[in-house]
Amino acid sequence: MSSTFLTIAKYERKILLRSWFFRIFSALTLFFIFAFNMGQISEVGDRTWIYRAVPSNMPYVAIYLLNIGQAIIAVFLSAEFIKRDSKQDTTEVFYVRSMSNASYVLGKAWSLLSLFLLVNVAALLLSLIFNSLAKDTYIDWQAFLYYPVLISIPTLVFIIGLSSLMMSIIRNQALTFVVLVGYILSSLIYLRSSFNYLFDYMAFYQPMFHSQVTGFGDWETIWTLRGMYTCFGLGFIFITILLLNRLPQSRLQNLMSAVLAITFIGGGIYLGNQHLNRYYQSVELPEQMIALNNEYLSSAQIDINDYEILLTQAVDGISVESKMIGKTKAESKEFVFNLNPGLNVNAVKVEGQPIKFERKLQLLLIQFDTIIPAETTINLQVNYAGSIDENAMFIDVDQKLKFKKSDNFLFDIGRRYAFIHPDFLLLTQEAQWYLQAGVGYSTVSASWFRKDFIDYQLTVKTLPGLIPVSPGQVKKLAEDTYSFERDFALPQLSLSIGNYQKKSLQVDSLEFSVYHIEGHDYFHDAFPDIRDTLPSIILERLRDFERKSDLKYPFKEFSIVEVPGQFKSYDRTWTSIHQNNQPGLVYFPEKALFSRRNDFKGYAKRIKRWGRNRNKTKEELQITVLYEFLDRFYRFKDVNTNSNSQGVEVEESINPYYQFVQFYEMSNNLDSEYWPVLNRVFESYLRGSENAGPDWVRRNSGSTQNELANMVLQEKTFAEILTLKENQELIDNVIELKGETLFSMIQAKADTDQFRTFISELLAETRFQNLPFEEFNERLQKEFGVDLSNQMEKWFNEIQLSRYRISTPIAEKVLAGNKEMIRVSFKVTNDGAAEGVIKVTLRPDENSDNEKLLYLEPGQTKEAFYLTVKEPTGIHFNTLSSGNLPNQIEYNFEQIGKSSAKNAREGESIIEESLVLVNKGEIIVDNESSDFEFSHFEEVSRLRKWLKPKEGEDFKYKGTRVWRPPLNWTATTNDEFFGEFVRSAFYIKAGDGTKEAKWKIPIEEAGRYDVYYHVYKDQSFKWNRDQRGSYQFTIPHQNGTDHPKIELSKQSPEGWTALGEYSFSSDTITISLSNETKLRAVFADAIKLVKID
Repeated sequence: MSSTFLTIAKYERKILLRSWFFRIFSALTLFFIFAFNMGQISEVGDRTWIYRAVPSNMPYVAIYLLNIGQAIIAVFLSAEFIKRDSKQDTTEVFYVRSMSNASYVLGKAWSLLSLFLLVNVAALLLSLIFNSLAKDTYIDWQAFLYYPVLISIPTLVFIIGLSSLMMSIIRNQALTFVVLVGYILSSLIYLRSSFNYLFDYMAFYQPMFHSQVTGFGDWETIWTLRGMYTCFGLGFIFITILLLNRLPQSRLQNLMSAVLAITFIGGGIYLGNQHLNRYYQSVELPEQMIALNNEYLSSAQIDINDYEILLTQAVDGISVESKMIGKTKAESKEFVFNLNPGLNVNAVKVEGQPIKFERKLQLLLIQFDTIIPAETTINLQVNYAGSIDENAMFIDVDQKLKFKKSDNFLFDIGRRYAFIHPDFLLLTQEAQWYLQAGVGYSTVSASWFRKDFIDYQLTVKTLPGLIPVSPGQVKKLAEDTYSFERDFALPQLSLSIGNYQKKSLQVDSLEFSVYHIEGHDYFHDAFPDIRDTLPSIILERLRDFERKSDLKYPFKEFSIVEVPGQFKSYDRTWTSIHQNNQPGLVYFPEKALFSRRNDFKGYAKRIKRWGRNRNKTKEELQITVLYEFLDRFYRFKDVNTNSNSQGVEVEESINPYYQFVQFYEMSNNLDSEYWPVLNRVFESYLRGSENAGPDWVRRNSGSTQNELANMVLQEKTFAEILTLKENQELIDNVIELKGETLFSMIQAKADTDQFRTFISELLAETRFQNLPFEEFNERLQKEFGVDLSNQMEKWFNEIQLSRYRISTPIAEKVLAGNKEMIRVSFKVTNDGAAEGVIKVTLRPDENSDNEKLLYLEPGQTKEAFYLTVKEPTGIHFNTLSSGNLPNQIEYNFEQIGKSSAKNAREGESIIEESLVLVNKGEIIVDNESSDFEFSHFEEVSRLRKWLKPKEGEDFKYKGTRVWRPPLNWTATTNDEFFGEFVRSAFYIKAGDGTKEAKWKIPIEEAGRYDVYYHVYKDQSFKWNRDQRGSYQFTIPHQNGTDHPKIELSKQSPEGWTALGEYSFSSDTITISLSNETKLRAVFADAIKLVKID
């Protein structure tokens, strides 16, 4: 059999090597991999850091790219086996030879597999060449073996087996191709990561990132699924042997083929079943835990004040001896705690005596024989051991989000929440590795969340040679035994253990440290020319942030601790703390692989090529690189864009490395049982206007996240929003808006400077302890006469928003005493049902003192005057939580006027008459009016509907994509549009004039009118100076119908533009705007008629 098998394989290889189809595929694939390496890895390209930081990614990406092509091409080649023999008249030659079906099928399968493996070797050689030439990295030789074995071989075996089987059953090549291509598209488009990558036969979505610290993130899932597809592929091949139409073979050969087919198919089913069981467990466990938390939510608890923990590290787990001192909150016989269900409790003692306990998944119920009164001091000892069940972590996070592929890189990094590995350990509060009072996440009430400041004493016994890192000062007690000491209480505790080395700088009283894995100190010589000034630069950036936030950094040290790249955390509703952040330290991915800016040397070379940096010295370039790295810790939001066929999706998320949490969340807490989210709300106020989304977000997505949050607030109360399952991504923004609005109003009512001083002093006084809401409110009343408790019920449970009309601001030169200054004035009316506050900033905004607060009661109108020495270029209004959209409005001053006013002063005054935007004799119909309509044709291709089905309700306003305008009239927002409260317009792609926007204008008094249109010029006019086109209108009047045009160019004005003077009778006229133009898009905004006296 072996000689025949090899003969068949040799013949097939020759035929395939002569195939232009295979040659073109191989050449194109290798060329693409070469081009990718040139662009992403080589010195002449982009030097993408993720490949150099973790060099196993170089062979990974080569195999990843190759596998996409070979998984599809193998379908055509393997399904052509029998068909090709018929075409070339070789069928009978083979069939009459004394060979078994097994030799025939296996020979053909091996020929195809071996040829594809040769292409894999060529791709890996290309990757190896670029790897060896790349600087600041090394070669991970093992990766060149395990990636083709884990990715290519299972994919090829499966698809060759499936294609052969389908061809044997269907016996029609064209139909076989259709079926198999349909299967491939289904797995790529629809099935994707379903059931934890069960249908991902080519490992396209499955995370295969190999950490230099801990290896693969989920090795069990990887080998199970890749083994499953290998088994299925081999089983399909042996079924094909049985189905082959030839002369009957021996019973023994048929029996062997059947046994092997059943064995391999059975093995594949077994592995698939094992995988599904783990998947269902990962889905069901969080549901079971939440149900238990709901059941025991109101159970009695013990407030822990002092906590001693002795943790002993093992190869595959931990053992812990814990001692706690606390007080009972209420009288009870049973008290509830929570602990990771992967940890088994061995003993529970109170005052040194064993006590009954019951374990229900994550809950530990401690049961006394008699009722324990409230405020009783309890000395509790609990011993437990085991491992961490990561399925019990982030039980509040939706499963779809957990399996969502990151768009930051070509492949998915994967996600791990805790690590217990022979060479590394990482445990955060979310892992529930130490006993915590009460229950965890509950869907019944947010009162489950508690933040206690506890005096932790941690002692760690590590495996030989490893170093532990935890908040506080480390002290070595004995070989591989360490303790951590601190002189303050902590809200949470974490621990990492690894082969760490420490680099540190002492700056004043602060120690800045980096704990990196041995051999990962790529940064040590990245700033050779600013080494002496490095401490002062870091300290200066910290002091800048302290001045901006009016808060002091509370710890004596700040450490960056390296962790595996798969470590992942999520945004939470009740806190802005990511698990990456711990008191006085931040967990950073290995070699900071997530950004090319962290390749300090490479980034300095790259920005040197930019025009503005070409003349910078080495010192200046290194300072620029350092500043950009440090900015990662001071930026609140990460904003990511994802372009697709339907537009640009903009996603905002909390930056997991944002360090404002160190200044407040890690050291303070505004505690309220009745208003559990109040601390998060207060934090958003302290953080300030950093929650304002950049203007480009609105241009791309139609509205910023804050503006979308405003839309939700117009329909639901704050309390309802906190329990929503839909629009989860907006809850953070709702909290931020509500918080900043509430406390900004208090600040506006009080003296701004005094209020900020009061807050800073109060936080310093209550550092590292809970501040009860009742005490906070009492001190507010005493200091400023503001009773916050009276506002909370309405603020939390009622739908109330302010909404503002703002006049066009005026800037003019005035005399303030003997000094000439610029006075900026404007009027504002609050037409909403709730009081509100507007943040006003003159541009350029060079310091935080430039920000003013303007408070308005419902129905109130004010005129405000602000003085500045420096000539302003514009003014910015932030209406916060309001009915205005966009909620941020910018006006530019084209010229500064001159006033004869003397002794001008800054201030505000209440005026009786409300501000109106429509003057006497004017008629304005905006696109938001019910008198506006447009021709509607739903132009979406069937293919797009099939590939991208619409899911649920969408927001009304979309992004402005002038480079690819929509085919239908689409609503969008911009502060340059006209609008009373909502500044919006509809826009559409230029066309043949068949799609029109129409304004129905009721004219009560006949006569002559000037007609105006509100012109908006999109961004394309800024980057294309030659762009020209016109808007074409149709205006019916008493003397007939006119078709006026507005010519648009870079030089043409914006705003109200005249269309002409017309006579109208007392009736309703319809003015229409055509989509016929040479421009890219047409915008339909507002029409204005002005009566001519």
